[in-house]
Amino acid sequence: MYKISAKMATALNQPLLPFGGMNMIFAGDFAQLPLAMGGESVSLYSHIIGSNSSDQQASIGKYLWHQVNTVVLLRKNCRQTGKSDKDKKFRQALENMRYKNCTTEDISFLRSLISDPSNESRSIDNPHFRNTSIILTYNKHKDVANELGSKRFAAETGQVLTHFLSDDEEVIFDEPPSQTHDRKRKRRKATKHQIDEHVQQLLWKQLPSSNNIQIPGTLSLCKGLPVMIRFNGATELCITKGQEGTVHGWQARKGKCGQLVLDVLYVKLEKPPTNVQFKDLPLNVVPITPNTRHINCKLPDDRIIQISRTQVEVLPNFAMTDFASQGKTRDPNVADIYNSRDFRAIYTALSRSSTASGTMILQGFNVSHITGGISNKGGYHQELRELEILNDITKLCVDQKLPPSIIGDLRGPLIQQYRSHFGNKHRPEGLHESLVWDASEKFESTLDKDISWMILEKEKTKYPAKKKQSGTFVPIDMNILDRNEMKEESISILSKDIIKTHQGPSHDYPTLKWSENSCAYDSAIMLLYHLF
Repeated sequence: MYKISAKMATALNQPLLPFGGMNMIFAGDFAQLPLAMGGESVSLYSHIIGSNSSDQQASIGKYLWHQVNTVVLLRKNCRQTGKSDKDKKFRQALENMRYKNCTTEDISFLRSLISDPSNESRSIDNPHFRNTSIILTYNKHKDVANELGSKRFAAETGQVLTHFLSDDEEVIFDEPPSQTHDRKRKRRKATKHQIDEHVQQLLWKQLPSSNNIQIPGTLSLCKGLPVMIRFNGATELCITKGQEGTVHGWQARKGKCGQLVLDVLYVKLEKPPTNVQFKDLPLNVVPITPNTRHINCKLPDDRIIQISRTQVEVLPNFAMTDFASQGKTRDPNVADIYNSRDFRAIYTALSRSSTASGTMILQGFNVSHITGGISNKGGYHQELRELEILNDITKLCVDQKLPPSIIGDLRGPLIQQYRSHFGNKHRPEGLHESLVWDASEKFESTLDKDISWMILEKEKTKYPAKKKQSGTFVPIDMNILDRNEMKEESISILSKDIIKTHQGPSHDYPTLKWSENSCAYDSAIMLLYHLF
């Protein structure tokens, strides 16, 4: 949050205004998974952020989030829109699951969605579910499922898998430079070396999850095989991370070690946002070329080496993680939630379904994950309550029924005024039963009162003082300005520049024409435009 605001304030030349004075709209769903790196401890509603005075960026980011006081909760379910009894039960179960408050009826219904080999309509062997990507929890499970699925698909279609290996080189960095009086930061130089043959064979045999970016050492493909694109290549051409498709064809060549490597992989996109047409290629067939990336690989002896890997960034799509499934609408939807970490992981996996009949749960699930209610550990429970109150305040404001005593910039004082006016027992209409509070409960603010918006300056590197040299120094015989005159002149020039540049906020910002397939780089282009 802080970094977005700082970049915009700098680009728009308004360093004193959050987000450069621009109005911001944030959209999201806290019921889905928190960040993979850091989890709830780095989320916007965390009670930990702001408690550490040294973490200034996170504290300012939380302050900015607490300035968001216009909230609109979208309650209509636009994904599961079926009208059958099963669909109604499914919607109700998902609604309760968002709050970890599933009932006995919800549990009974969810168990009816578990696969049954003796029932053809509920079996994974049913053609309707056969080649559907399974939502799993762990990357290692996903890799094994993709490997087995690829072999099965090739056998069932009468094909032989072709194995395309990566081009790898070991990256070795020089020793870090010793301390120097030079104020310029020296970068460590990296050199590439050929990898030992034994180590190279190990790298090719490893699962994609053995490296930090999940770029496969070996891609085993055949025509028609389901794949998923793993990088953002061209948004306007629908070559984006998470886009699904099937293998249409390829062009290959020999690699540095004589191995077979991909030169171009042709993928037929499945349900792209817009149709894509390349010259001399069928509709929605796109070419994907290899990328070269630096990755960290973990060897069987627990050594970690850094290599430069050249490979096409796609993976077989017989399984995906719950993180990768976020944002997708799937019919059919097959999910293995046995190892899911909590209610949000289960909700994320099951809420991808568009119909109850198209949902299949493999194995069982841990009932305790979706029952018992939400604890306030991490601040999630309080965040949902506060958003409900802010949503009610926004509604009253739109209807011109908001009392004049309820006013403020930060959510904390605003909520206190709301409860003081309506009473602590008052609850917004439509509040879920798991969020109901008692009159005695207080909404404690965890925001540091001393925090305000500012752009933090980078800490200057401290260099050792230079040794004074002994001896007599005679100045060169030339015309030199007095230091005080130079200082006054530089200050006056700087003041003129400040007066010229700070002319107040402008509300007429030129921008690019929007479209449904606008490029992801549009934002960066506009920032550079305003900056230069």
